[in-house]
Amino acid sequence: MALGALKIPTYQHDLESMDSLTLYEAISKFGKSVIESWRAEVYQSNYRLENRRYIGCKAKLVDWIFNIIESETQDVHTFCDIFAGTGSVANRAFSLYDSVIVNDFLFSNNIIYKAFFQDAPWQKEKVLDLLDYYNSINPDNLIDNYFSVNFGDKFFDMRTSRLIGYIREDLETKRSILTEKEFAIILASLIYSMDRLANTLGHYDAYIKKAITPRKLILRMIDVNNFCGAEIYQEDANQLARNIHADVVYIDPPYNTGNENWVYNDNVNDPRIREWPNKTVGKEGEDLSRHDKWLCMMYPRLKLLHKLLAEDGAIFISI
Repeated sequence: MALGALKIPTYQHDLESMDSLTLYEAISKFGKSVIESWRAEVYQSNYRLENRRYIGCKAKLVDWIFNIIESETQDVHTFCDIFAGTGSVANRAFSLYDSVIVNDFLFSNNIIYKAFFQDAPWQKEKVLDLLDYYNSINPDNLIDNYFSVNFGDKFFDMRTSRLIGYIREDLETKRSILTEKEFAIILASLIYSMDRLANTLGHYDAYIKKAITPRKLILRMIDVNNFCGAEIYQEDANQLARNIHADVVYIDPPYNTGNENWVYNDNVNDPRIREWPNKTVGKEGEDLSRHDKWLCMMYPRLKLLHKLLAEDGAIFISI
């Protein structure tokens, strides 16, 4: 039989499905020589900022938001997004203004801002090497950890939960050998990668009460930027507003829950919230229930934000 008549398995054909294999599976199937091909296939597309599922995300509204802002302002150099959430509005602002102040009280959001925006040193190969290590782990060899015990078979299947928990705990042990931005990039890459598998509808207050179909966790890198005008904070907006200055302030206030134990305290009977109106708006703030309680909660915040504006500054609010 002529050589040309033989059916020779094509390696390239197998690579067409490479992005559906974890690195552990690819190495088990093809050997270590596959690593570079697997990298080229899996890491060719990065997660963009707006790829995270997040209820209330303004990604589809940013054109409209900035059309209004630009039509109503001029000579703007510093933009402040003080309840930045997903960071979608701030992300657009970086292309328009010299300096952008980004703030959110949630640790996960702060990590994402540092990963996507922070102007700080990092090495791409160092990050990819660590992602390779995590992608080459066989979840079947892992034991239970904090994440799997608390979230397994609820928000994620148990096998995936063990891997997520292991990566998060291991990453913390490597923090001293990573720059701040490298740590943030890898953790943000984990957040975005696991979000694709979450048994939720876009937030983590609850999970879908049904059997979870097991899915593979493959870590892909986020789309990293270094913006020289980025100022990133993780502070109470009421305190931060006293210490920053901006030409334009955009606020997308968090939803009202009436719960003082929530990360954004908006219980109007909390002593701290009752204190703010008295200090910032005087007697007008004595009766916190005269109108909608949420508006009463927002009123002192607006007064504080007004103080940081320039004489010709502007505040824009979306709800």
